Amino acid sequence: MRKRLVLGTVLVAALAAAGLGTYFVSDGRAREGKGGKGPPADAQALVREASELIAIVTTIVKNKRKNVAAKTAAEKAAKAARRGRLLNS
Repeated sequence: MRKRLVLGTVLVAALAAAGLGTYFVSDGRAREGKGGKGPPADAQALVREASELIAIVTTIVKNKRKNVAAKTAAEKAAKAARRGRLLNS
């Protein structure tokens, strides 16, 4: 269980790093391109794509945390129920 969680966390961190790297590179290009005309279209597309990647990774992390918390709570409740049965026996 923990090994899978660690592997998932590492994967999400790698995706986030790639997304953030793309975001900062493309954002820098967008700033350089502002010579009164605005950023080039390819830089705008890169910024948009990077923002989408960050949103996806953020959602994955949020859902993973929620699922792990729910599973932990269920395991604690089951353990407490088992203890209660042992004490009542």
